[in-house]
Formats: sequence, structure tokens, C-alpha cells
Amino acid sequence: MEYRRLGKTPLLTSVIGLGCSRLGASVFEDETVEAESLLHFAIDHGINFFDTADSYSYGNSECLLGKAIRGKRDQVILATKGGFLPSSLARIGQHLVPFIGPFRTVISRNKATLKTFSQKRQNFDVQYLKKALEKSLRRLGTDYIDLYQLHSPPLAILENGLAFRFLEQCQQEGKIRFYGISVNSIEDGLFCLQNPQIAALQVPINLFEQQAVSDLLPHAFPNTGILARVPLARGLLTEKAMIQTGPQVQNRAEISKQQQTLHELCAQEDRRISDVAIQFLLQFTQISSIIVGTKSVNHLHRNILAGQQPALSHELITHITSL
Repeated sequence: MEYRRLGKTPLLTSVIGLGCSRLGASVFEDETVEAESLLHFAIDHGINFFDTADSYSYGNSECLLGKAIRGKRDQVILATKGGFLPSSLARIGQHLVPFIGPFRTVISRNKATLKTFSQKRQNFDVQYLKKALEKSLRRLGTDYIDLYQLHSPPLAILENGLAFRFLEQCQQEGKIRFYGISVNSIEDGLFCLQNPQIAALQVPINLFEQQAVSDLLPHAFPNTGILARVPLARGLLTEKAMIQTGPQVQNRAEISKQQQTLHELCAQEDRRISDVAIQFLLQFTQISSIIVGTKSVNHLHRNILAGQQPALSHELITHITSL
């Protein structure tokens, strides 16, 4: 496993990090017995960066992660996020989780439709964040968090600065070592770079979302670490090419055309599209860690192996960049 420095911090993060959004039972995800095995497999294979949030599986993701790192706290870099409340759908769903088992397949099949009726809810009030942080510390079973992140705050929150003063206070108290922002847009990321105390930015970067490569990475390096989220474009850059989470693709015809082109290019070099997607990101040394989200040991193993493959050819990179 390769390790890279997270911005100007002393933290050395594994280039493949594990996103824990799918760990723990929810309306759409069942409680897999593989979750604990997945986390131990990750640690045993050199992954030390784990990204979760208090909103993932109603806090169950943090609980599972906290249980897995008992006795191994000094081996891992814990990153969690705060600011999201359960959506209008999740507020109801969290009470139904114990009884939903037999119907989960049908519900998951209609996930996209159900989410159109659900409203996202956020709260970046200092008093709320203070309570959220304390709860995260308890669920994770630790007295400090290595990287605490604001979870996709709107620009207005970033501009008023109150949340930053709260994070600085938590840093002084030793509850967090460093803080960062999971940003909604490149513009929000560029605004955050004006604050030298922000240790890391988490931003979507993948073959279909390359804007950050040219517009954000050069300005962030070397002071601010970059964490690449949705590296497989929510499932589009896999052999199954299915959207697992997130917003629906608006231009399906264009995406399908690009997918076909990518599959053909990868086949010419006898590579899988998911492996190429990870290797594409690894070439940018400004990226500290690529956060892969999975609940499968096999998928995680494949992603780790993808990071150890030979670099992409110049021709393939040229074709990919032109998409």
C-alpha cells in the first residue's frame, strides 16, 4: 500500500481509503455479517484511512467502525462528518429497520423513486455540531477524531465562519486533530482554500467528473489534502455500470456512449474499467486518498489490487482526459 501526506498535516493516508457509508442497517441496506470482516480486511491490507459520517445508517456505520478498531486505534486515521440530519424519509425509516427485512429488496428496487419524496435536512448551528461531535466520539469509541469534516455545507455556512471557529475550538480542546470540508462544488472548494486552517477537502473526482483536476488540485497542493470521493462514479465506472447511490444521471444517452468508449479503450489494454478509474486518479499526486465505498470484501480487494497495477499508458490517459 502506498501512503501520501494529507496536505500539510503529519498524517500519512493510504492511497486507497474505505468509505463506510454502506456499513450498517438502513432502509436500503441490510446489516451484513461481512461488515466486520471488511473492516478488519482493510486494516490487514494496509488501509488506514476510514471515512464515515454520523448520518450513515443512522450512526450504525460509526458504531461498526468503532468496534472494529478497538485495540488498533493507533493504526488508523478516523475521518467522520457532521451537519446532516436524517432526511424526511430517513426519520420514518430508522424506526422501521428492524421490521423491514423481507421487503428490503422491493424497497431498494424503488430507491430512486422514494428519494424524490424525501427532503434533505442539514444543521450547521454550533450547538448542534457540538452535540453531534460528542455522539460521534462515543459511537467511535475514541476521545479524538483525526479529521472532522463539515458534511457538504452550503456556501452561506462557509462564508459566515461560525462553524470554523467551532472547529478551531474543538482542535484546541484535543477532540479533533484536524478539520476539513466535504464540498458540494469546485467553487465551494476554491472558497475553502482561502482558509489555511482547513486540512482537507473531500470532492467528487472520477473519469466523468474531471473538473477538480484542472480547477482545484493545482491550487490545493501542497497545503490542503484532497480526498477523492465517488471514484467509480456511483457505480457507473464498474463492469455492471449501475448507479448505486446519489442523484440520477440526466443525460443517459451521452453517459452510455462514454461508457462504451471507455470499455473499448480499456479492452485494448486488457484492463477493467474500474481498475482504470482508480489508476487514473492515482497519477495525480495531489490526491491524498481515493475513497472507495463498498460493503464487499471481494470488491475492496479488487480496488486494492487496482492501485498496484502498472500506470496507464499515455495514449489511454489522453483518450480519457478528452471525455
